[in-house]
Amino acid sequence: MSHTSLVTGGAQGIGAAVARRLARRGDEVWLADLEDKRAEGEDLAGDLGGGFIVIDVSEPSSVDQAIKGCEGLDVLVNCAGVTIPGEPVDEVPTEHWNAQIAVNLTGTWLCLRAAAGSMRARGWGRIVNLASGLATRGMPGSAAYAASKAGVTGLTRAAAADLAPHGITVNGVSPGYVDTPMTRDFPDALRAARLAEIGMGRFADPDEIAAVVEFLSSDDAAYLTGEIVDVTGGYRIC
Repeated sequence: MSHTSLVTGGAQGIGAAVARRLARRGDEVWLADLEDKRAEGEDLAGDLGGGFIVIDVSEPSSVDQAIKGCEGLDVLVNCAGVTIPGEPVDEVPTEHWNAQIAVNLTGTWLCLRAAAGSMRARGWGRIVNLASGLATRGMPGSAAYAASKAGVTGLTRAAAADLAPHGITVNGVSPGYVDTPMTRDFPDALRAARLAEIGMGRFADPDEIAAVVEFLSSDDAAYLTGEIVDVTGGYRIC
């Protein structure tokens, strides 16, 4: 069965990989991203036969308008996120803390809140939130990001409990390091150090994360809710 799906942060990276997978299975896919990502978003949406919506997930009015633009929304994937790395906990500027909490945690909640009502009315829905391996593994210089993503894991489980009686599942995916332009720009020494911490010895392809999201947003995952699926290639198990 095809669904109407919305992917925030859908213009690039993991969000774009998720959008491609959902389109391949037959979903009507809406990509939502910032205004400055419009060109990439509209190009991808055109390729997928879907649409692009401008959204700032940290702004309630922007979120509400975007969600209303996706009539009959069945699947929400919260991929929008921001990180400002390399700041020790006692050196994080307040504005950097607030920015990461606003996008990663509050943004996820705002989108979930806006989408849940119509899903509840129809008695069916799939919500998948992107958390992070750093939410549960200490990493220097990641306090604000880790705190925001740990909040996403708690929100996911609480929302799952609220919405389970209404046929809506809420799950999370916790990626480790993913092969993206950001990680390709790591200095050689940093890249080597991170790879040494991953059991599989490589970064994930974005499509490997998207594959898990696709399953969690499918009919096959009907009895799975409140779970955070760790997709880290064995990060820090070795």
